[in-house]
Amino acid sequence: MGLTLSACKKEDTPDPEPPKPDMSVEFEGGLNSINYPSQNTIDIKVSFKSEKNIARVFYQKPLANGGHVEKDITMKMGPNHKDKALDKNDAVYYFQVSAGALNAIMLNQNSAYYEFTVQDKEGNKESAKFTIKKAEGTYLTTEITTGEIYHNAGQLTGGWDLENDSKLASSAVPATIYMLNTDVAGAPFTGSWKSSTVNGTKFVKLSTGFDYVHATEEAASAEYNAGSPSVSVSNPQVGEMYVAMRSNTYYVIKITYLEPNYSAGTGSNTGQLKFNYKKK
Repeated sequence: MGLTLSACKKEDTPDPEPPKPDMSVEFEGGLNSINYPSQNTIDIKVSFKSEKNIARVFYQKPLANGGHVEKDITMKMGPNHKDKALDKNDAVYYFQVSAGALNAIMLNQNSAYYEFTVQDKEGNKESAKFTIKKAEGTYLTTEITTGEIYHNAGQLTGGWDLENDSKLASSAVPATIYMLNTDVAGAPFTGSWKSSTVNGTKFVKLSTGFDYVHATEEAASAEYNAGSPSVSVSNPQVGEMYVAMRSNTYYVIKITYLEPNYSAGTGSNTGQLKFNYKKK
C-alpha cells in the first residue's frame, strides 16, 4: 500500500500597509476652542507639519446657516498671509477672525467649528478642529434701530411702544405707552421719559460694561434686580444703556442720539432722542 504525501500550501497574506508619514496640525498653546461671547475674536497661530512635502493646506469655514465653505490657504502662510506652504515640510498660518465676522457666524448657532487640513504630495492628510462654543443663555436676538421720541409738547410724537416697535402720541392707548417724554411746554428737551400708569414698565440704568451686542435675558435680569427699578428715566445721555422690564419681558435700550434743538416739524418745542434696543 503506497503512502501519498501532499504539501500544505501556505495562504497568501497581504503586505502590510506602509506606515502613514508623520503629519500634524497644532494650535498655538494647545488652544483648540473658545467660549463665545466672552471671547469674540480669534487670533492664534496654526502650525502644519508633514514628513513628506506639503501639497495643500485648507480649512472649512463655518457659515451662519450651519454649513461650511472651503478656503485654500496653501499660499497664505506667515504673519502677512504671503508665505507659501507648498513643497515645504512645515508652515504657520496666522488664524484671525474679527468680532464682526464671529458675531455673524454665531448669531443663530450654539456652536461652530473651523477644520484645518494639511495634505502631502502622496495624498495623505491630517486635520484638526477649532471649536467655538456659545455660552448658555437666552439671547436677545431681535434688535430695533428706529426708536425715537420727541418733545411731548411739540407737534411730533413723544412716545414709543417697545412691544410693537412703533411711535405713539400721549393720547395713545395707555397700556401701549412704554416710554413718553416728560418735558413740559416751553422747557428745554432733556429726553427724559416715563411709562404710563397702566403700562407700568420699569427701567434700570445698566453698567457701562454691559455687553449690548451679546445681551442675554439672564444678564439683563441680573442688572435689573441689582438696581432700583423706576417707571421714569431722567436726563439720558448718548451711550447710556437701560434695561426695561414689563411682565417679565426684558428690553435692553441704548441711547444713540440726543438733540435738544432738533426742529424739523416739531414746532416751537424742539428736541429728539433716538435709541436702539434688543429683545427676544
